[in-house]
Amino acid sequence: MNSNKTVHSIIAGVGALTLALTAATAFAQTQSAPPVVWSMNPQVLAQQPLSGGPTIVVADRAVDSDTGAYAYVVPVNAPLVAPYVAAPAPLAFVPNTPSAGKYVVQASGAGAVKSATSPTLSAGATFGANFTLP
Repeated sequence: MNSNKTVHSIIAGVGALTLALTAATAFAQTQSAPPVVWSMNPQVLAQQPLSGGPTIVVADRAVDSDTGAYAYVVPVNAPLVAPYVAAPAPLAFVPNTPSAGKYVVQASGAGAVKSATSPTLSAGATFGANFTLP
């Protein structure tokens, strides 16, 4: 193993990107109904629509194949966004305040897609949504 490492700057004079930690909340749902049929490849993702922009995927993974349960911890503070600028200009990140704590939870499997919109979430809040897929 070589312990010599060289770090190369992609843009000269620009330091590392530092992001502050934010408060978080949870999406969680447990399912006591029949077990998920794994051949459906069920997924649940948490999306955050940005005001005046795209919708970003914050979390995405398969549900528990035995119970259908899923859980995510997501930030409730406003996401930071920056418009594109050509190098070597630095990116100027600002909070997208209208999007703070707003999520759409989307479930998919067996060719079906269903979604649920959360209320505006605050730190420590929990939002759950049950989905029935074919």
